[in-house]
Amino acid sequence: TPLYSSAASDVYKRQILILAFISILALYWGLNFLHNYNIQIIQGVDIAIKKASYKTLLVGIIPILIFVSSIQRLYPYLIEFKQEFVAKDPLSHFYYSSISRYLVKNKVAQTEQRIAFDLKNKYPQSSFPKPSKNVILITIDALRKDFLPSYGFKEDITPFLDSYLKRNKHVIVKQPLAVCNYTVGGTASILDGCLSDQIGIKNLSLQNYLSHWGYQNNFILSGNHAGFGYMDLLFGNTLNFYQEGTIANHFMTNDDLLIPFTLNKYFEESKRETTANFFWFHLMSVHISSKKQPDFIKYQPSDISMLFSQNKEGLKEGYTNNYMNGILQMDDILKRTLNILEEKNILKNSIIVITSDHGESLGENGIYSHANKLNYDELNIPLIIIDNDLPDSLDISFASQIDIAPTIIDQLRLPIPDDWKGKSILNPSSHYIPLSSSEKDEFGVATPFNNTWIALIKNGTSEQIISIDKNQNIISVEEIPDSIKRKLEVKWDYYFK
Repeated sequence: TPLYSSAASDVYKRQILILAFISILALYWGLNFLHNYNIQIIQGVDIAIKKASYKTLLVGIIPILIFVSSIQRLYPYLIEFKQEFVAKDPLSHFYYSSISRYLVKNKVAQTEQRIAFDLKNKYPQSSFPKPSKNVILITIDALRKDFLPSYGFKEDITPFLDSYLKRNKHVIVKQPLAVCNYTVGGTASILDGCLSDQIGIKNLSLQNYLSHWGYQNNFILSGNHAGFGYMDLLFGNTLNFYQEGTIANHFMTNDDLLIPFTLNKYFEESKRETTANFFWFHLMSVHISSKKQPDFIKYQPSDISMLFSQNKEGLKEGYTNNYMNGILQMDDILKRTLNILEEKNILKNSIIVITSDHGESLGENGIYSHANKLNYDELNIPLIIIDNDLPDSLDISFASQIDIAPTIIDQLRLPIPDDWKGKSILNPSSHYIPLSSSEKDEFGVATPFNNTWIALIKNGTSEQIISIDKNQNIISVEEIPDSIKRKLEVKWDYYFK
């Protein structure tokens, strides 16, 4: 069953409604308890307080039992539906988080034991030379490619990145595409080399695979990854070093200064026993919730407070300026981070991938932020690969997030796992990429056509084929060859029906 099954969603909604109803009863009987306690003090009556206490204890046990049974039966849907239906209710969230985190953690441990066993049998280390090239993955939350000078943006907004690209061999993928418009799906698609509708605990991740080949995995992430779909647990147990915004001292959760600070600490304190390293850095500077340092508030006005008010006048300009200030800050964090790695001789032999988990709506059609309906701006991401060992004259037009892990492994001259659905961009082939919105009611399949992406989008009540570009035009079915139309329908049914 696909992860975004509407039937499962309905079942889950019913169970949450039942729990919400019981929670209301628990609150009622709790207040009743306090009322009767006051009567007991005044009148010396003990029977009423005992009665209320039994009711409160009973109702406190029932939600736990419901959650244990529902989590076991609906385990595959646990992560994605948690935030939508549970996070808003404190009582159910308390039961849900503690029990489900325990279940996820144990499930991940069991799965990784199986993965490690399979890797040893399928890809014996003696069959391939041990790789020594370092892997640097940099994801910038909510970054759009059309705001980078390397993609044609007119403002000098990333001076360090532009100068670094001039000094190193690289490839800029012309039309990369995110597979979804929210962080959990985007980062998991990058790390797992899988499609957004297949994200789960069973997947072979990039860090799993690199660990098998002797890599030391080091994740330094700004932002909250523990609170979104238990991403920190899904990263698995092959990490040698892990730091994120929610557990960092002296820094706000979304403060990117955490990254160079932690990286320096890592090199001061860590005992690295391997020559090959996998670093993943996740930057939040561009995100609406990031902490902006005063030195990078160049574009004014940058007030985004109107986003939360009825009056949206001036919001588009403020939102866009705030976004550009975030890119200025991001460029500085890149500079600090890569300079540290260069000082430690990590970059001499490395592949660097710079991309994003999703794009961002900046007021186009009155839409802001991300995790809205499927649209070009929220699927619009950069993909830049820097490696002095890249083939000469590499020209890549189309790729997606699921192609990143296979490309890294291909460049390391290792076999690409069969479980991964993406393709190495070093060996271009046809793409049919599933797309999903965080609202889980809109799904699509995209493929390159006439120098752009087109997608068959369905939302339960309607379907259309659109161009995934700045214009996002609805395309006449007559313009598309029957072979491509049939393939889009077949792929859509395969992924989502």
